[in-house]
Amino acid sequence: MRNGDLEDVEAVLSGDVDAFGRIVARHQDAIFRYVRSRVVDFHEAQDVAARVFEEAYRSLAGFRRDTENFRGWLFGIAGNLCTDWRRDRRNRNSSLIKLFGDLGSQPDSTVVRRDGEDDEAREPLRRAIASLPLKYREVVVLWGVSGLTLPEVARTLAISEATARKRLSRARQMLKLRLPGRAGDGHRTDG
Repeated sequence: MRNGDLEDVEAVLSGDVDAFGRIVARHQDAIFRYVRSRVVDFHEAQDVAARVFEEAYRSLAGFRRDTENFRGWLFGIAGNLCTDWRRDRRNRNSSLIKLFGDLGSQPDSTVVRRDGEDDEAREPLRRAIASLPLKYREVVVLWGVSGLTLPEVARTLAISEATARKRLSRARQMLKLRLPGRAGDGHRTDG
């Protein structure tokens, strides 16, 4: 658990609502980046990210402090809400999806931040990641952009660690083909 998460969870459960504000401040950027990678519209992504923290607050008593990683638990909530959003969007806009395909696979659906690169320099990488099939894109975004470890990625996506590692490896191969001259494997070297 990240510094302060366990203490803040305990404080919230004891009635300290300010402690939840610290949790939100600590994780909101990473949660938003992950949600934004799966939700096409910026404003809808903001709404989904806000709902992640609403759901986390409501469900905090059910968080297993002794066995779960808090950050991974939050990303699990985010993943579930993104799936719900996609399902709801499909139900509401089925005729548009039939005409234009799955909007979540469009290049604008992923925001990638790499230190030291401006928007123009990041654009090829952002588009390459956005073009990955969802099961690979999720692993890249959770691991390479949001900073989760592979075990955390596996728990968040409800897959085995070996599957997470295979998907990351396959995503790297696909990115290398899409990005000649770049490593294509993100900016982290740890597993």
